[in-house]
Amino acid sequence: MNPVLQNVLSRLKGVKRCGNGWKALCPAHNDRKPSLKVDEAEDGKVLVKCFAGCRTEDIVAAIGLNMSNLYPEPERKRKVIAAYDYKDASGKLLFQVCRTADKRFFQRRPDGKAAG
Repeated sequence: MNPVLQNVLSRLKGVKRCGNGWKALCPAHNDRKPSLKVDEAEDGKVLVKCFAGCRTEDIVAAIGLNMSNLYPEPERKRKVIAAYDYKDASGKLLFQVCRTADKRFFQRRPDGKAAG
């Protein structure tokens, strides 16, 4: 599980799987019936929505986090534990596939830009 998502879910009460996401008690108001929906976007960021109308900033603050804690670390800050080189026929490095300690993968090019 995405460590960012795991951090958010571990701070909530009444967490239950709901479709592709989770539902929980909203920490920003006196919630008796789960009204908070938590999902993970394709890019790894955590999405929270209170159907009672609480602001995202208030939800995040109520669990001791800030808005930046909903986003995964940029790839350049992740610790790379393995890099796999992909070269052309002449041996020139085209790009690398990098593996991080949390078993995520990303690509990078020799010019430092992420491979598209």
